[in-house]
Amino acid sequence: MKIVALAPGKVILFGEHFVVRGKPAIAVALGLRLKVEVREYTGGIVIVSRNTGERLVVDPGTLSASSDNLKQLIAILRRLKDMCGSLKPAYIEIHSDIPIAAGLGSSASLAVAFTAAFSRYLGLHLDKYEISNIAYEAEKIVHGKPSGIDNTIASIGGAILYRKGSIQSINISKLDEVALIIADTGIERSTREAVLKVLSLYERHTKVMEKIYDASEEIVHEAEQALRNGEWERIGELMNINHGLLSAIGV
Repeated sequence: MKIVALAPGKVILFGEHFVVRGKPAIAVALGLRLKVEVREYTGGIVIVSRNTGERLVVDPGTLSASSDNLKQLIAILRRLKDMCGSLKPAYIEIHSDIPIAAGLGSSASLAVAFTAAFSRYLGLHLDKYEISNIAYEAEKIVHGKPSGIDNTIASIGGAILYRKGSIQSINISKLDEVALIIADTGIERSTREAVLKVLSLYERHTKVMEKIYDASEEIVHEAEQALRNGEWERIGELMNINHGLLSAIGV
């Protein structure tokens, strides 16, 4: 038996970092995918990344692990064990098209695809929101204080307006008129460190930062309407303003 699940990468068009403190953000799923394959096995739970070469062996009973590689997946296994009572041995392979540490949601895609594939392997039938909630446990280990937007968009796809506790799909108009181009510098960056840096700046300059956060919220609301109407020139202007806000907070 082989179970396969895929999850997309993502890009946050507006509201990145501001969403961590409860402001809205707009994210879209990408054509880049991460795939998890689960097969029957007899020697514990073996997890192998074909991209990075990382390997993790987990005892299904105790959840003790052979190393710290891919350790965020232990949180998912723990949640699934609580739901099922026990786990089955398995051989799990990870294949990804999503660049790592590039802000494209690779860790969330892994958490979502892993949760979807392994839960089905165990006979569970989880909906996309249940998968997202479990994947969020792994995201907390990777990023410390994630907003939840990455695992949400990786679970449901499309384009969404997201605020903690609220998800709304966005139907983007006139998509055939534009192409979204994403340039990867190849320079790896830690989302966890960036998030903590911005939160620290907020604590030191709260009154100033509140104004910037409020401006971000206004940009998101305008951008939502512009996306629904296919007003691409307006979207470009708002992106430039949004970039200025991110520069102001050190991103």
